Amino acid sequence: MTVKSFLDDIRMASTRTSYVTGICTFIHFIYCLPPIKGKRRTKEEREIYFKKCDEYLEENRNYGDDLIAFIKNMNEKHCSPQLINVNTTAVKGFLIHHRIILDEFDLRRVKKIKPPLGPVKRKYDISHEEIRKILTHTHITLKLIILILVSSGARIDEVLTLTLKDVELHDNYGIIYISRENTNTKKQRYSFISQEAVEILKEYIRKEGKKDNDRLFDFTYENANYMFNLALKNAGLDGRNENINTRKISFHIFRVYFLSQMKLVISPEIPEMLAGHEGYLTQNYRNYPQKQALEEYLKAVKMVTFEMPQDVREMQTKFEKELAENTQLVKNLVIENQQLKQQVRTIADTVAQLYKLRDSIQDTMAIMPPEIQKKISDGCRGNG
Repeated sequence: MTVKSFLDDIRMASTRTSYVTGICTFIHFIYCLPPIKGKRRTKEEREIYFKKCDEYLEENRNYGDDLIAFIKNMNEKHCSPQLINVNTTAVKGFLIHHRIILDEFDLRRVKKIKPPLGPVKRKYDISHEEIRKILTHTHITLKLIILILVSSGARIDEVLTLTLKDVELHDNYGIIYISRENTNTKKQRYSFISQEAVEILKEYIRKEGKKDNDRLFDFTYENANYMFNLALKNAGLDGRNENINTRKISFHIFRVYFLSQMKLVISPEIPEMLAGHEGYLTQNYRNYPQKQALEEYLKAVKMVTFEMPQDVREMQTKFEKELAENTQLVKNLVIENQQLKQQVRTIADTVAQLYKLRDSIQDTMAIMPPEIQKKISDGCRGNG
């Protein structure tokens, strides 16, 4: 189908979902199709819309006028500027994929009536307790996805493409290897996951009977997002941003949480490297040894662990901070003690040299004639 060939060229699952919605909304408007049965289009309804897309391309219509009318309709319905821009981009991309290029006149018309994006949505800072709350309102599959996301800094598309052979399990941590085909940088990378995620993963593997080449998660981004939105609703955390009508919490927020929390404990470049942000790294960190990266990761992994209550985690962090401060104090005292010992040794050496010089002077005077010894003695008393 024409739509599916267009979607195959889009790597990001979340982008594919948005574009499907945009194209279906466009076709619904063009052909005045009946309302969908529920809140979301069923698979059968999407297939109908996709077939309509085939018909649309064969009708040799004025595509520029259609797109202009579609944007005007969205404006009249008071759709958010973000939604209008995403839907417009989806339709333009779909047309370009099938070699239908809008001329300069149509592009100017689109730019003129398309609303500006407006203010950026306010950033939502999710808390440790809110993540724990989400985890308690979901099943093992989604819990595993969330724990991998929040303890590795990986993207949702990267996690959903993992196979069992891409995961290396150890006693108190795990390693995930993300293939170059599934990263934004087109370079293979690794990241670590917490012991908490490892334990859930072991249970999940036993339950699902996974083998080496099996994908960990046999479903699409759309399925994962549906499960996640349901968990948010059950946890009472499905609030939306005003004006743009998007959820405040998405999968991406766990990546943001990973970066912010790990940076509180270790060098910022370590979590940036694990998350695949090459642009933030100096040359030294682009080839950072995995063993050293793991040592740093394990120092901060408690920040992205959710089995322990927040107050216990804060106590542990406070204790470790005080321990580090006391350790530094002890080191300073040791250094100061060594410096004092060195000073004492220097003084002792100086005193020994003075005694040696005194003895030498006394030996010299002993062989001098008495009258010279007397003059020296009188001179010393006179100077005194």
